[in-house]
Amino acid sequence: ASSDGSCIIWDLKRLSRKHVLFANTQFTAARYFPTCVQILTSGTDRTISYWEVYDGSLVREKEGSKVGAINCLSMNSTGEFFISAGSDSIVRLWNYELGEVVAQGIGHAGSVTACKYSPDGKFFITGGMDGAIFMWKICEKFQSTNDESFGNKFRKLSMNNSHLKQPEHIQQINSR
Repeated sequence: ASSDGSCIIWDLKRLSRKHVLFANTQFTAARYFPTCVQILTSGTDRTISYWEVYDGSLVREKEGSKVGAINCLSMNSTGEFFISAGSDSIVRLWNYELGEVVAQGIGHAGSVTACKYSPDGKFFITGGMDGAIFMWKICEKFQSTNDESFGNKFRKLSMNNSHLKQPEHIQQINSR
């Protein structure tokens, strides 16, 4: 993904371009769906886009933020959920299939520039321009049912007391 508005899908076996995705944005992130059938992209136009790998066609676009670019994306190992974060300092947890925000968190004082799911899918890490690094614990109902492969290895990690709370129709992720 590139800031020139293109995202290239490469065939690594043939060492050639397979498809070029174009959008009216400066791409900031691109992530493959775990089965490699779709790509999720984000950019400065505040949208999150779903693309078909087979032919490079745009499947759908979702507004990822009301203000500011989406700087990073990370997907859990099964593709059921993904997180996005950006210039509005809000971290969002999405249901991939529905394309809906199921939880969001506020904690950073500046633009969020990095986000990454843990291998076991039970928490994720974000980092931002404010110099802060947050560890967010994910409520069990938003954890993938198939993310158990690394479960035993990471169960003993000491995590903060972050948890999801239900304010209105959206869940808030609290952090310390």
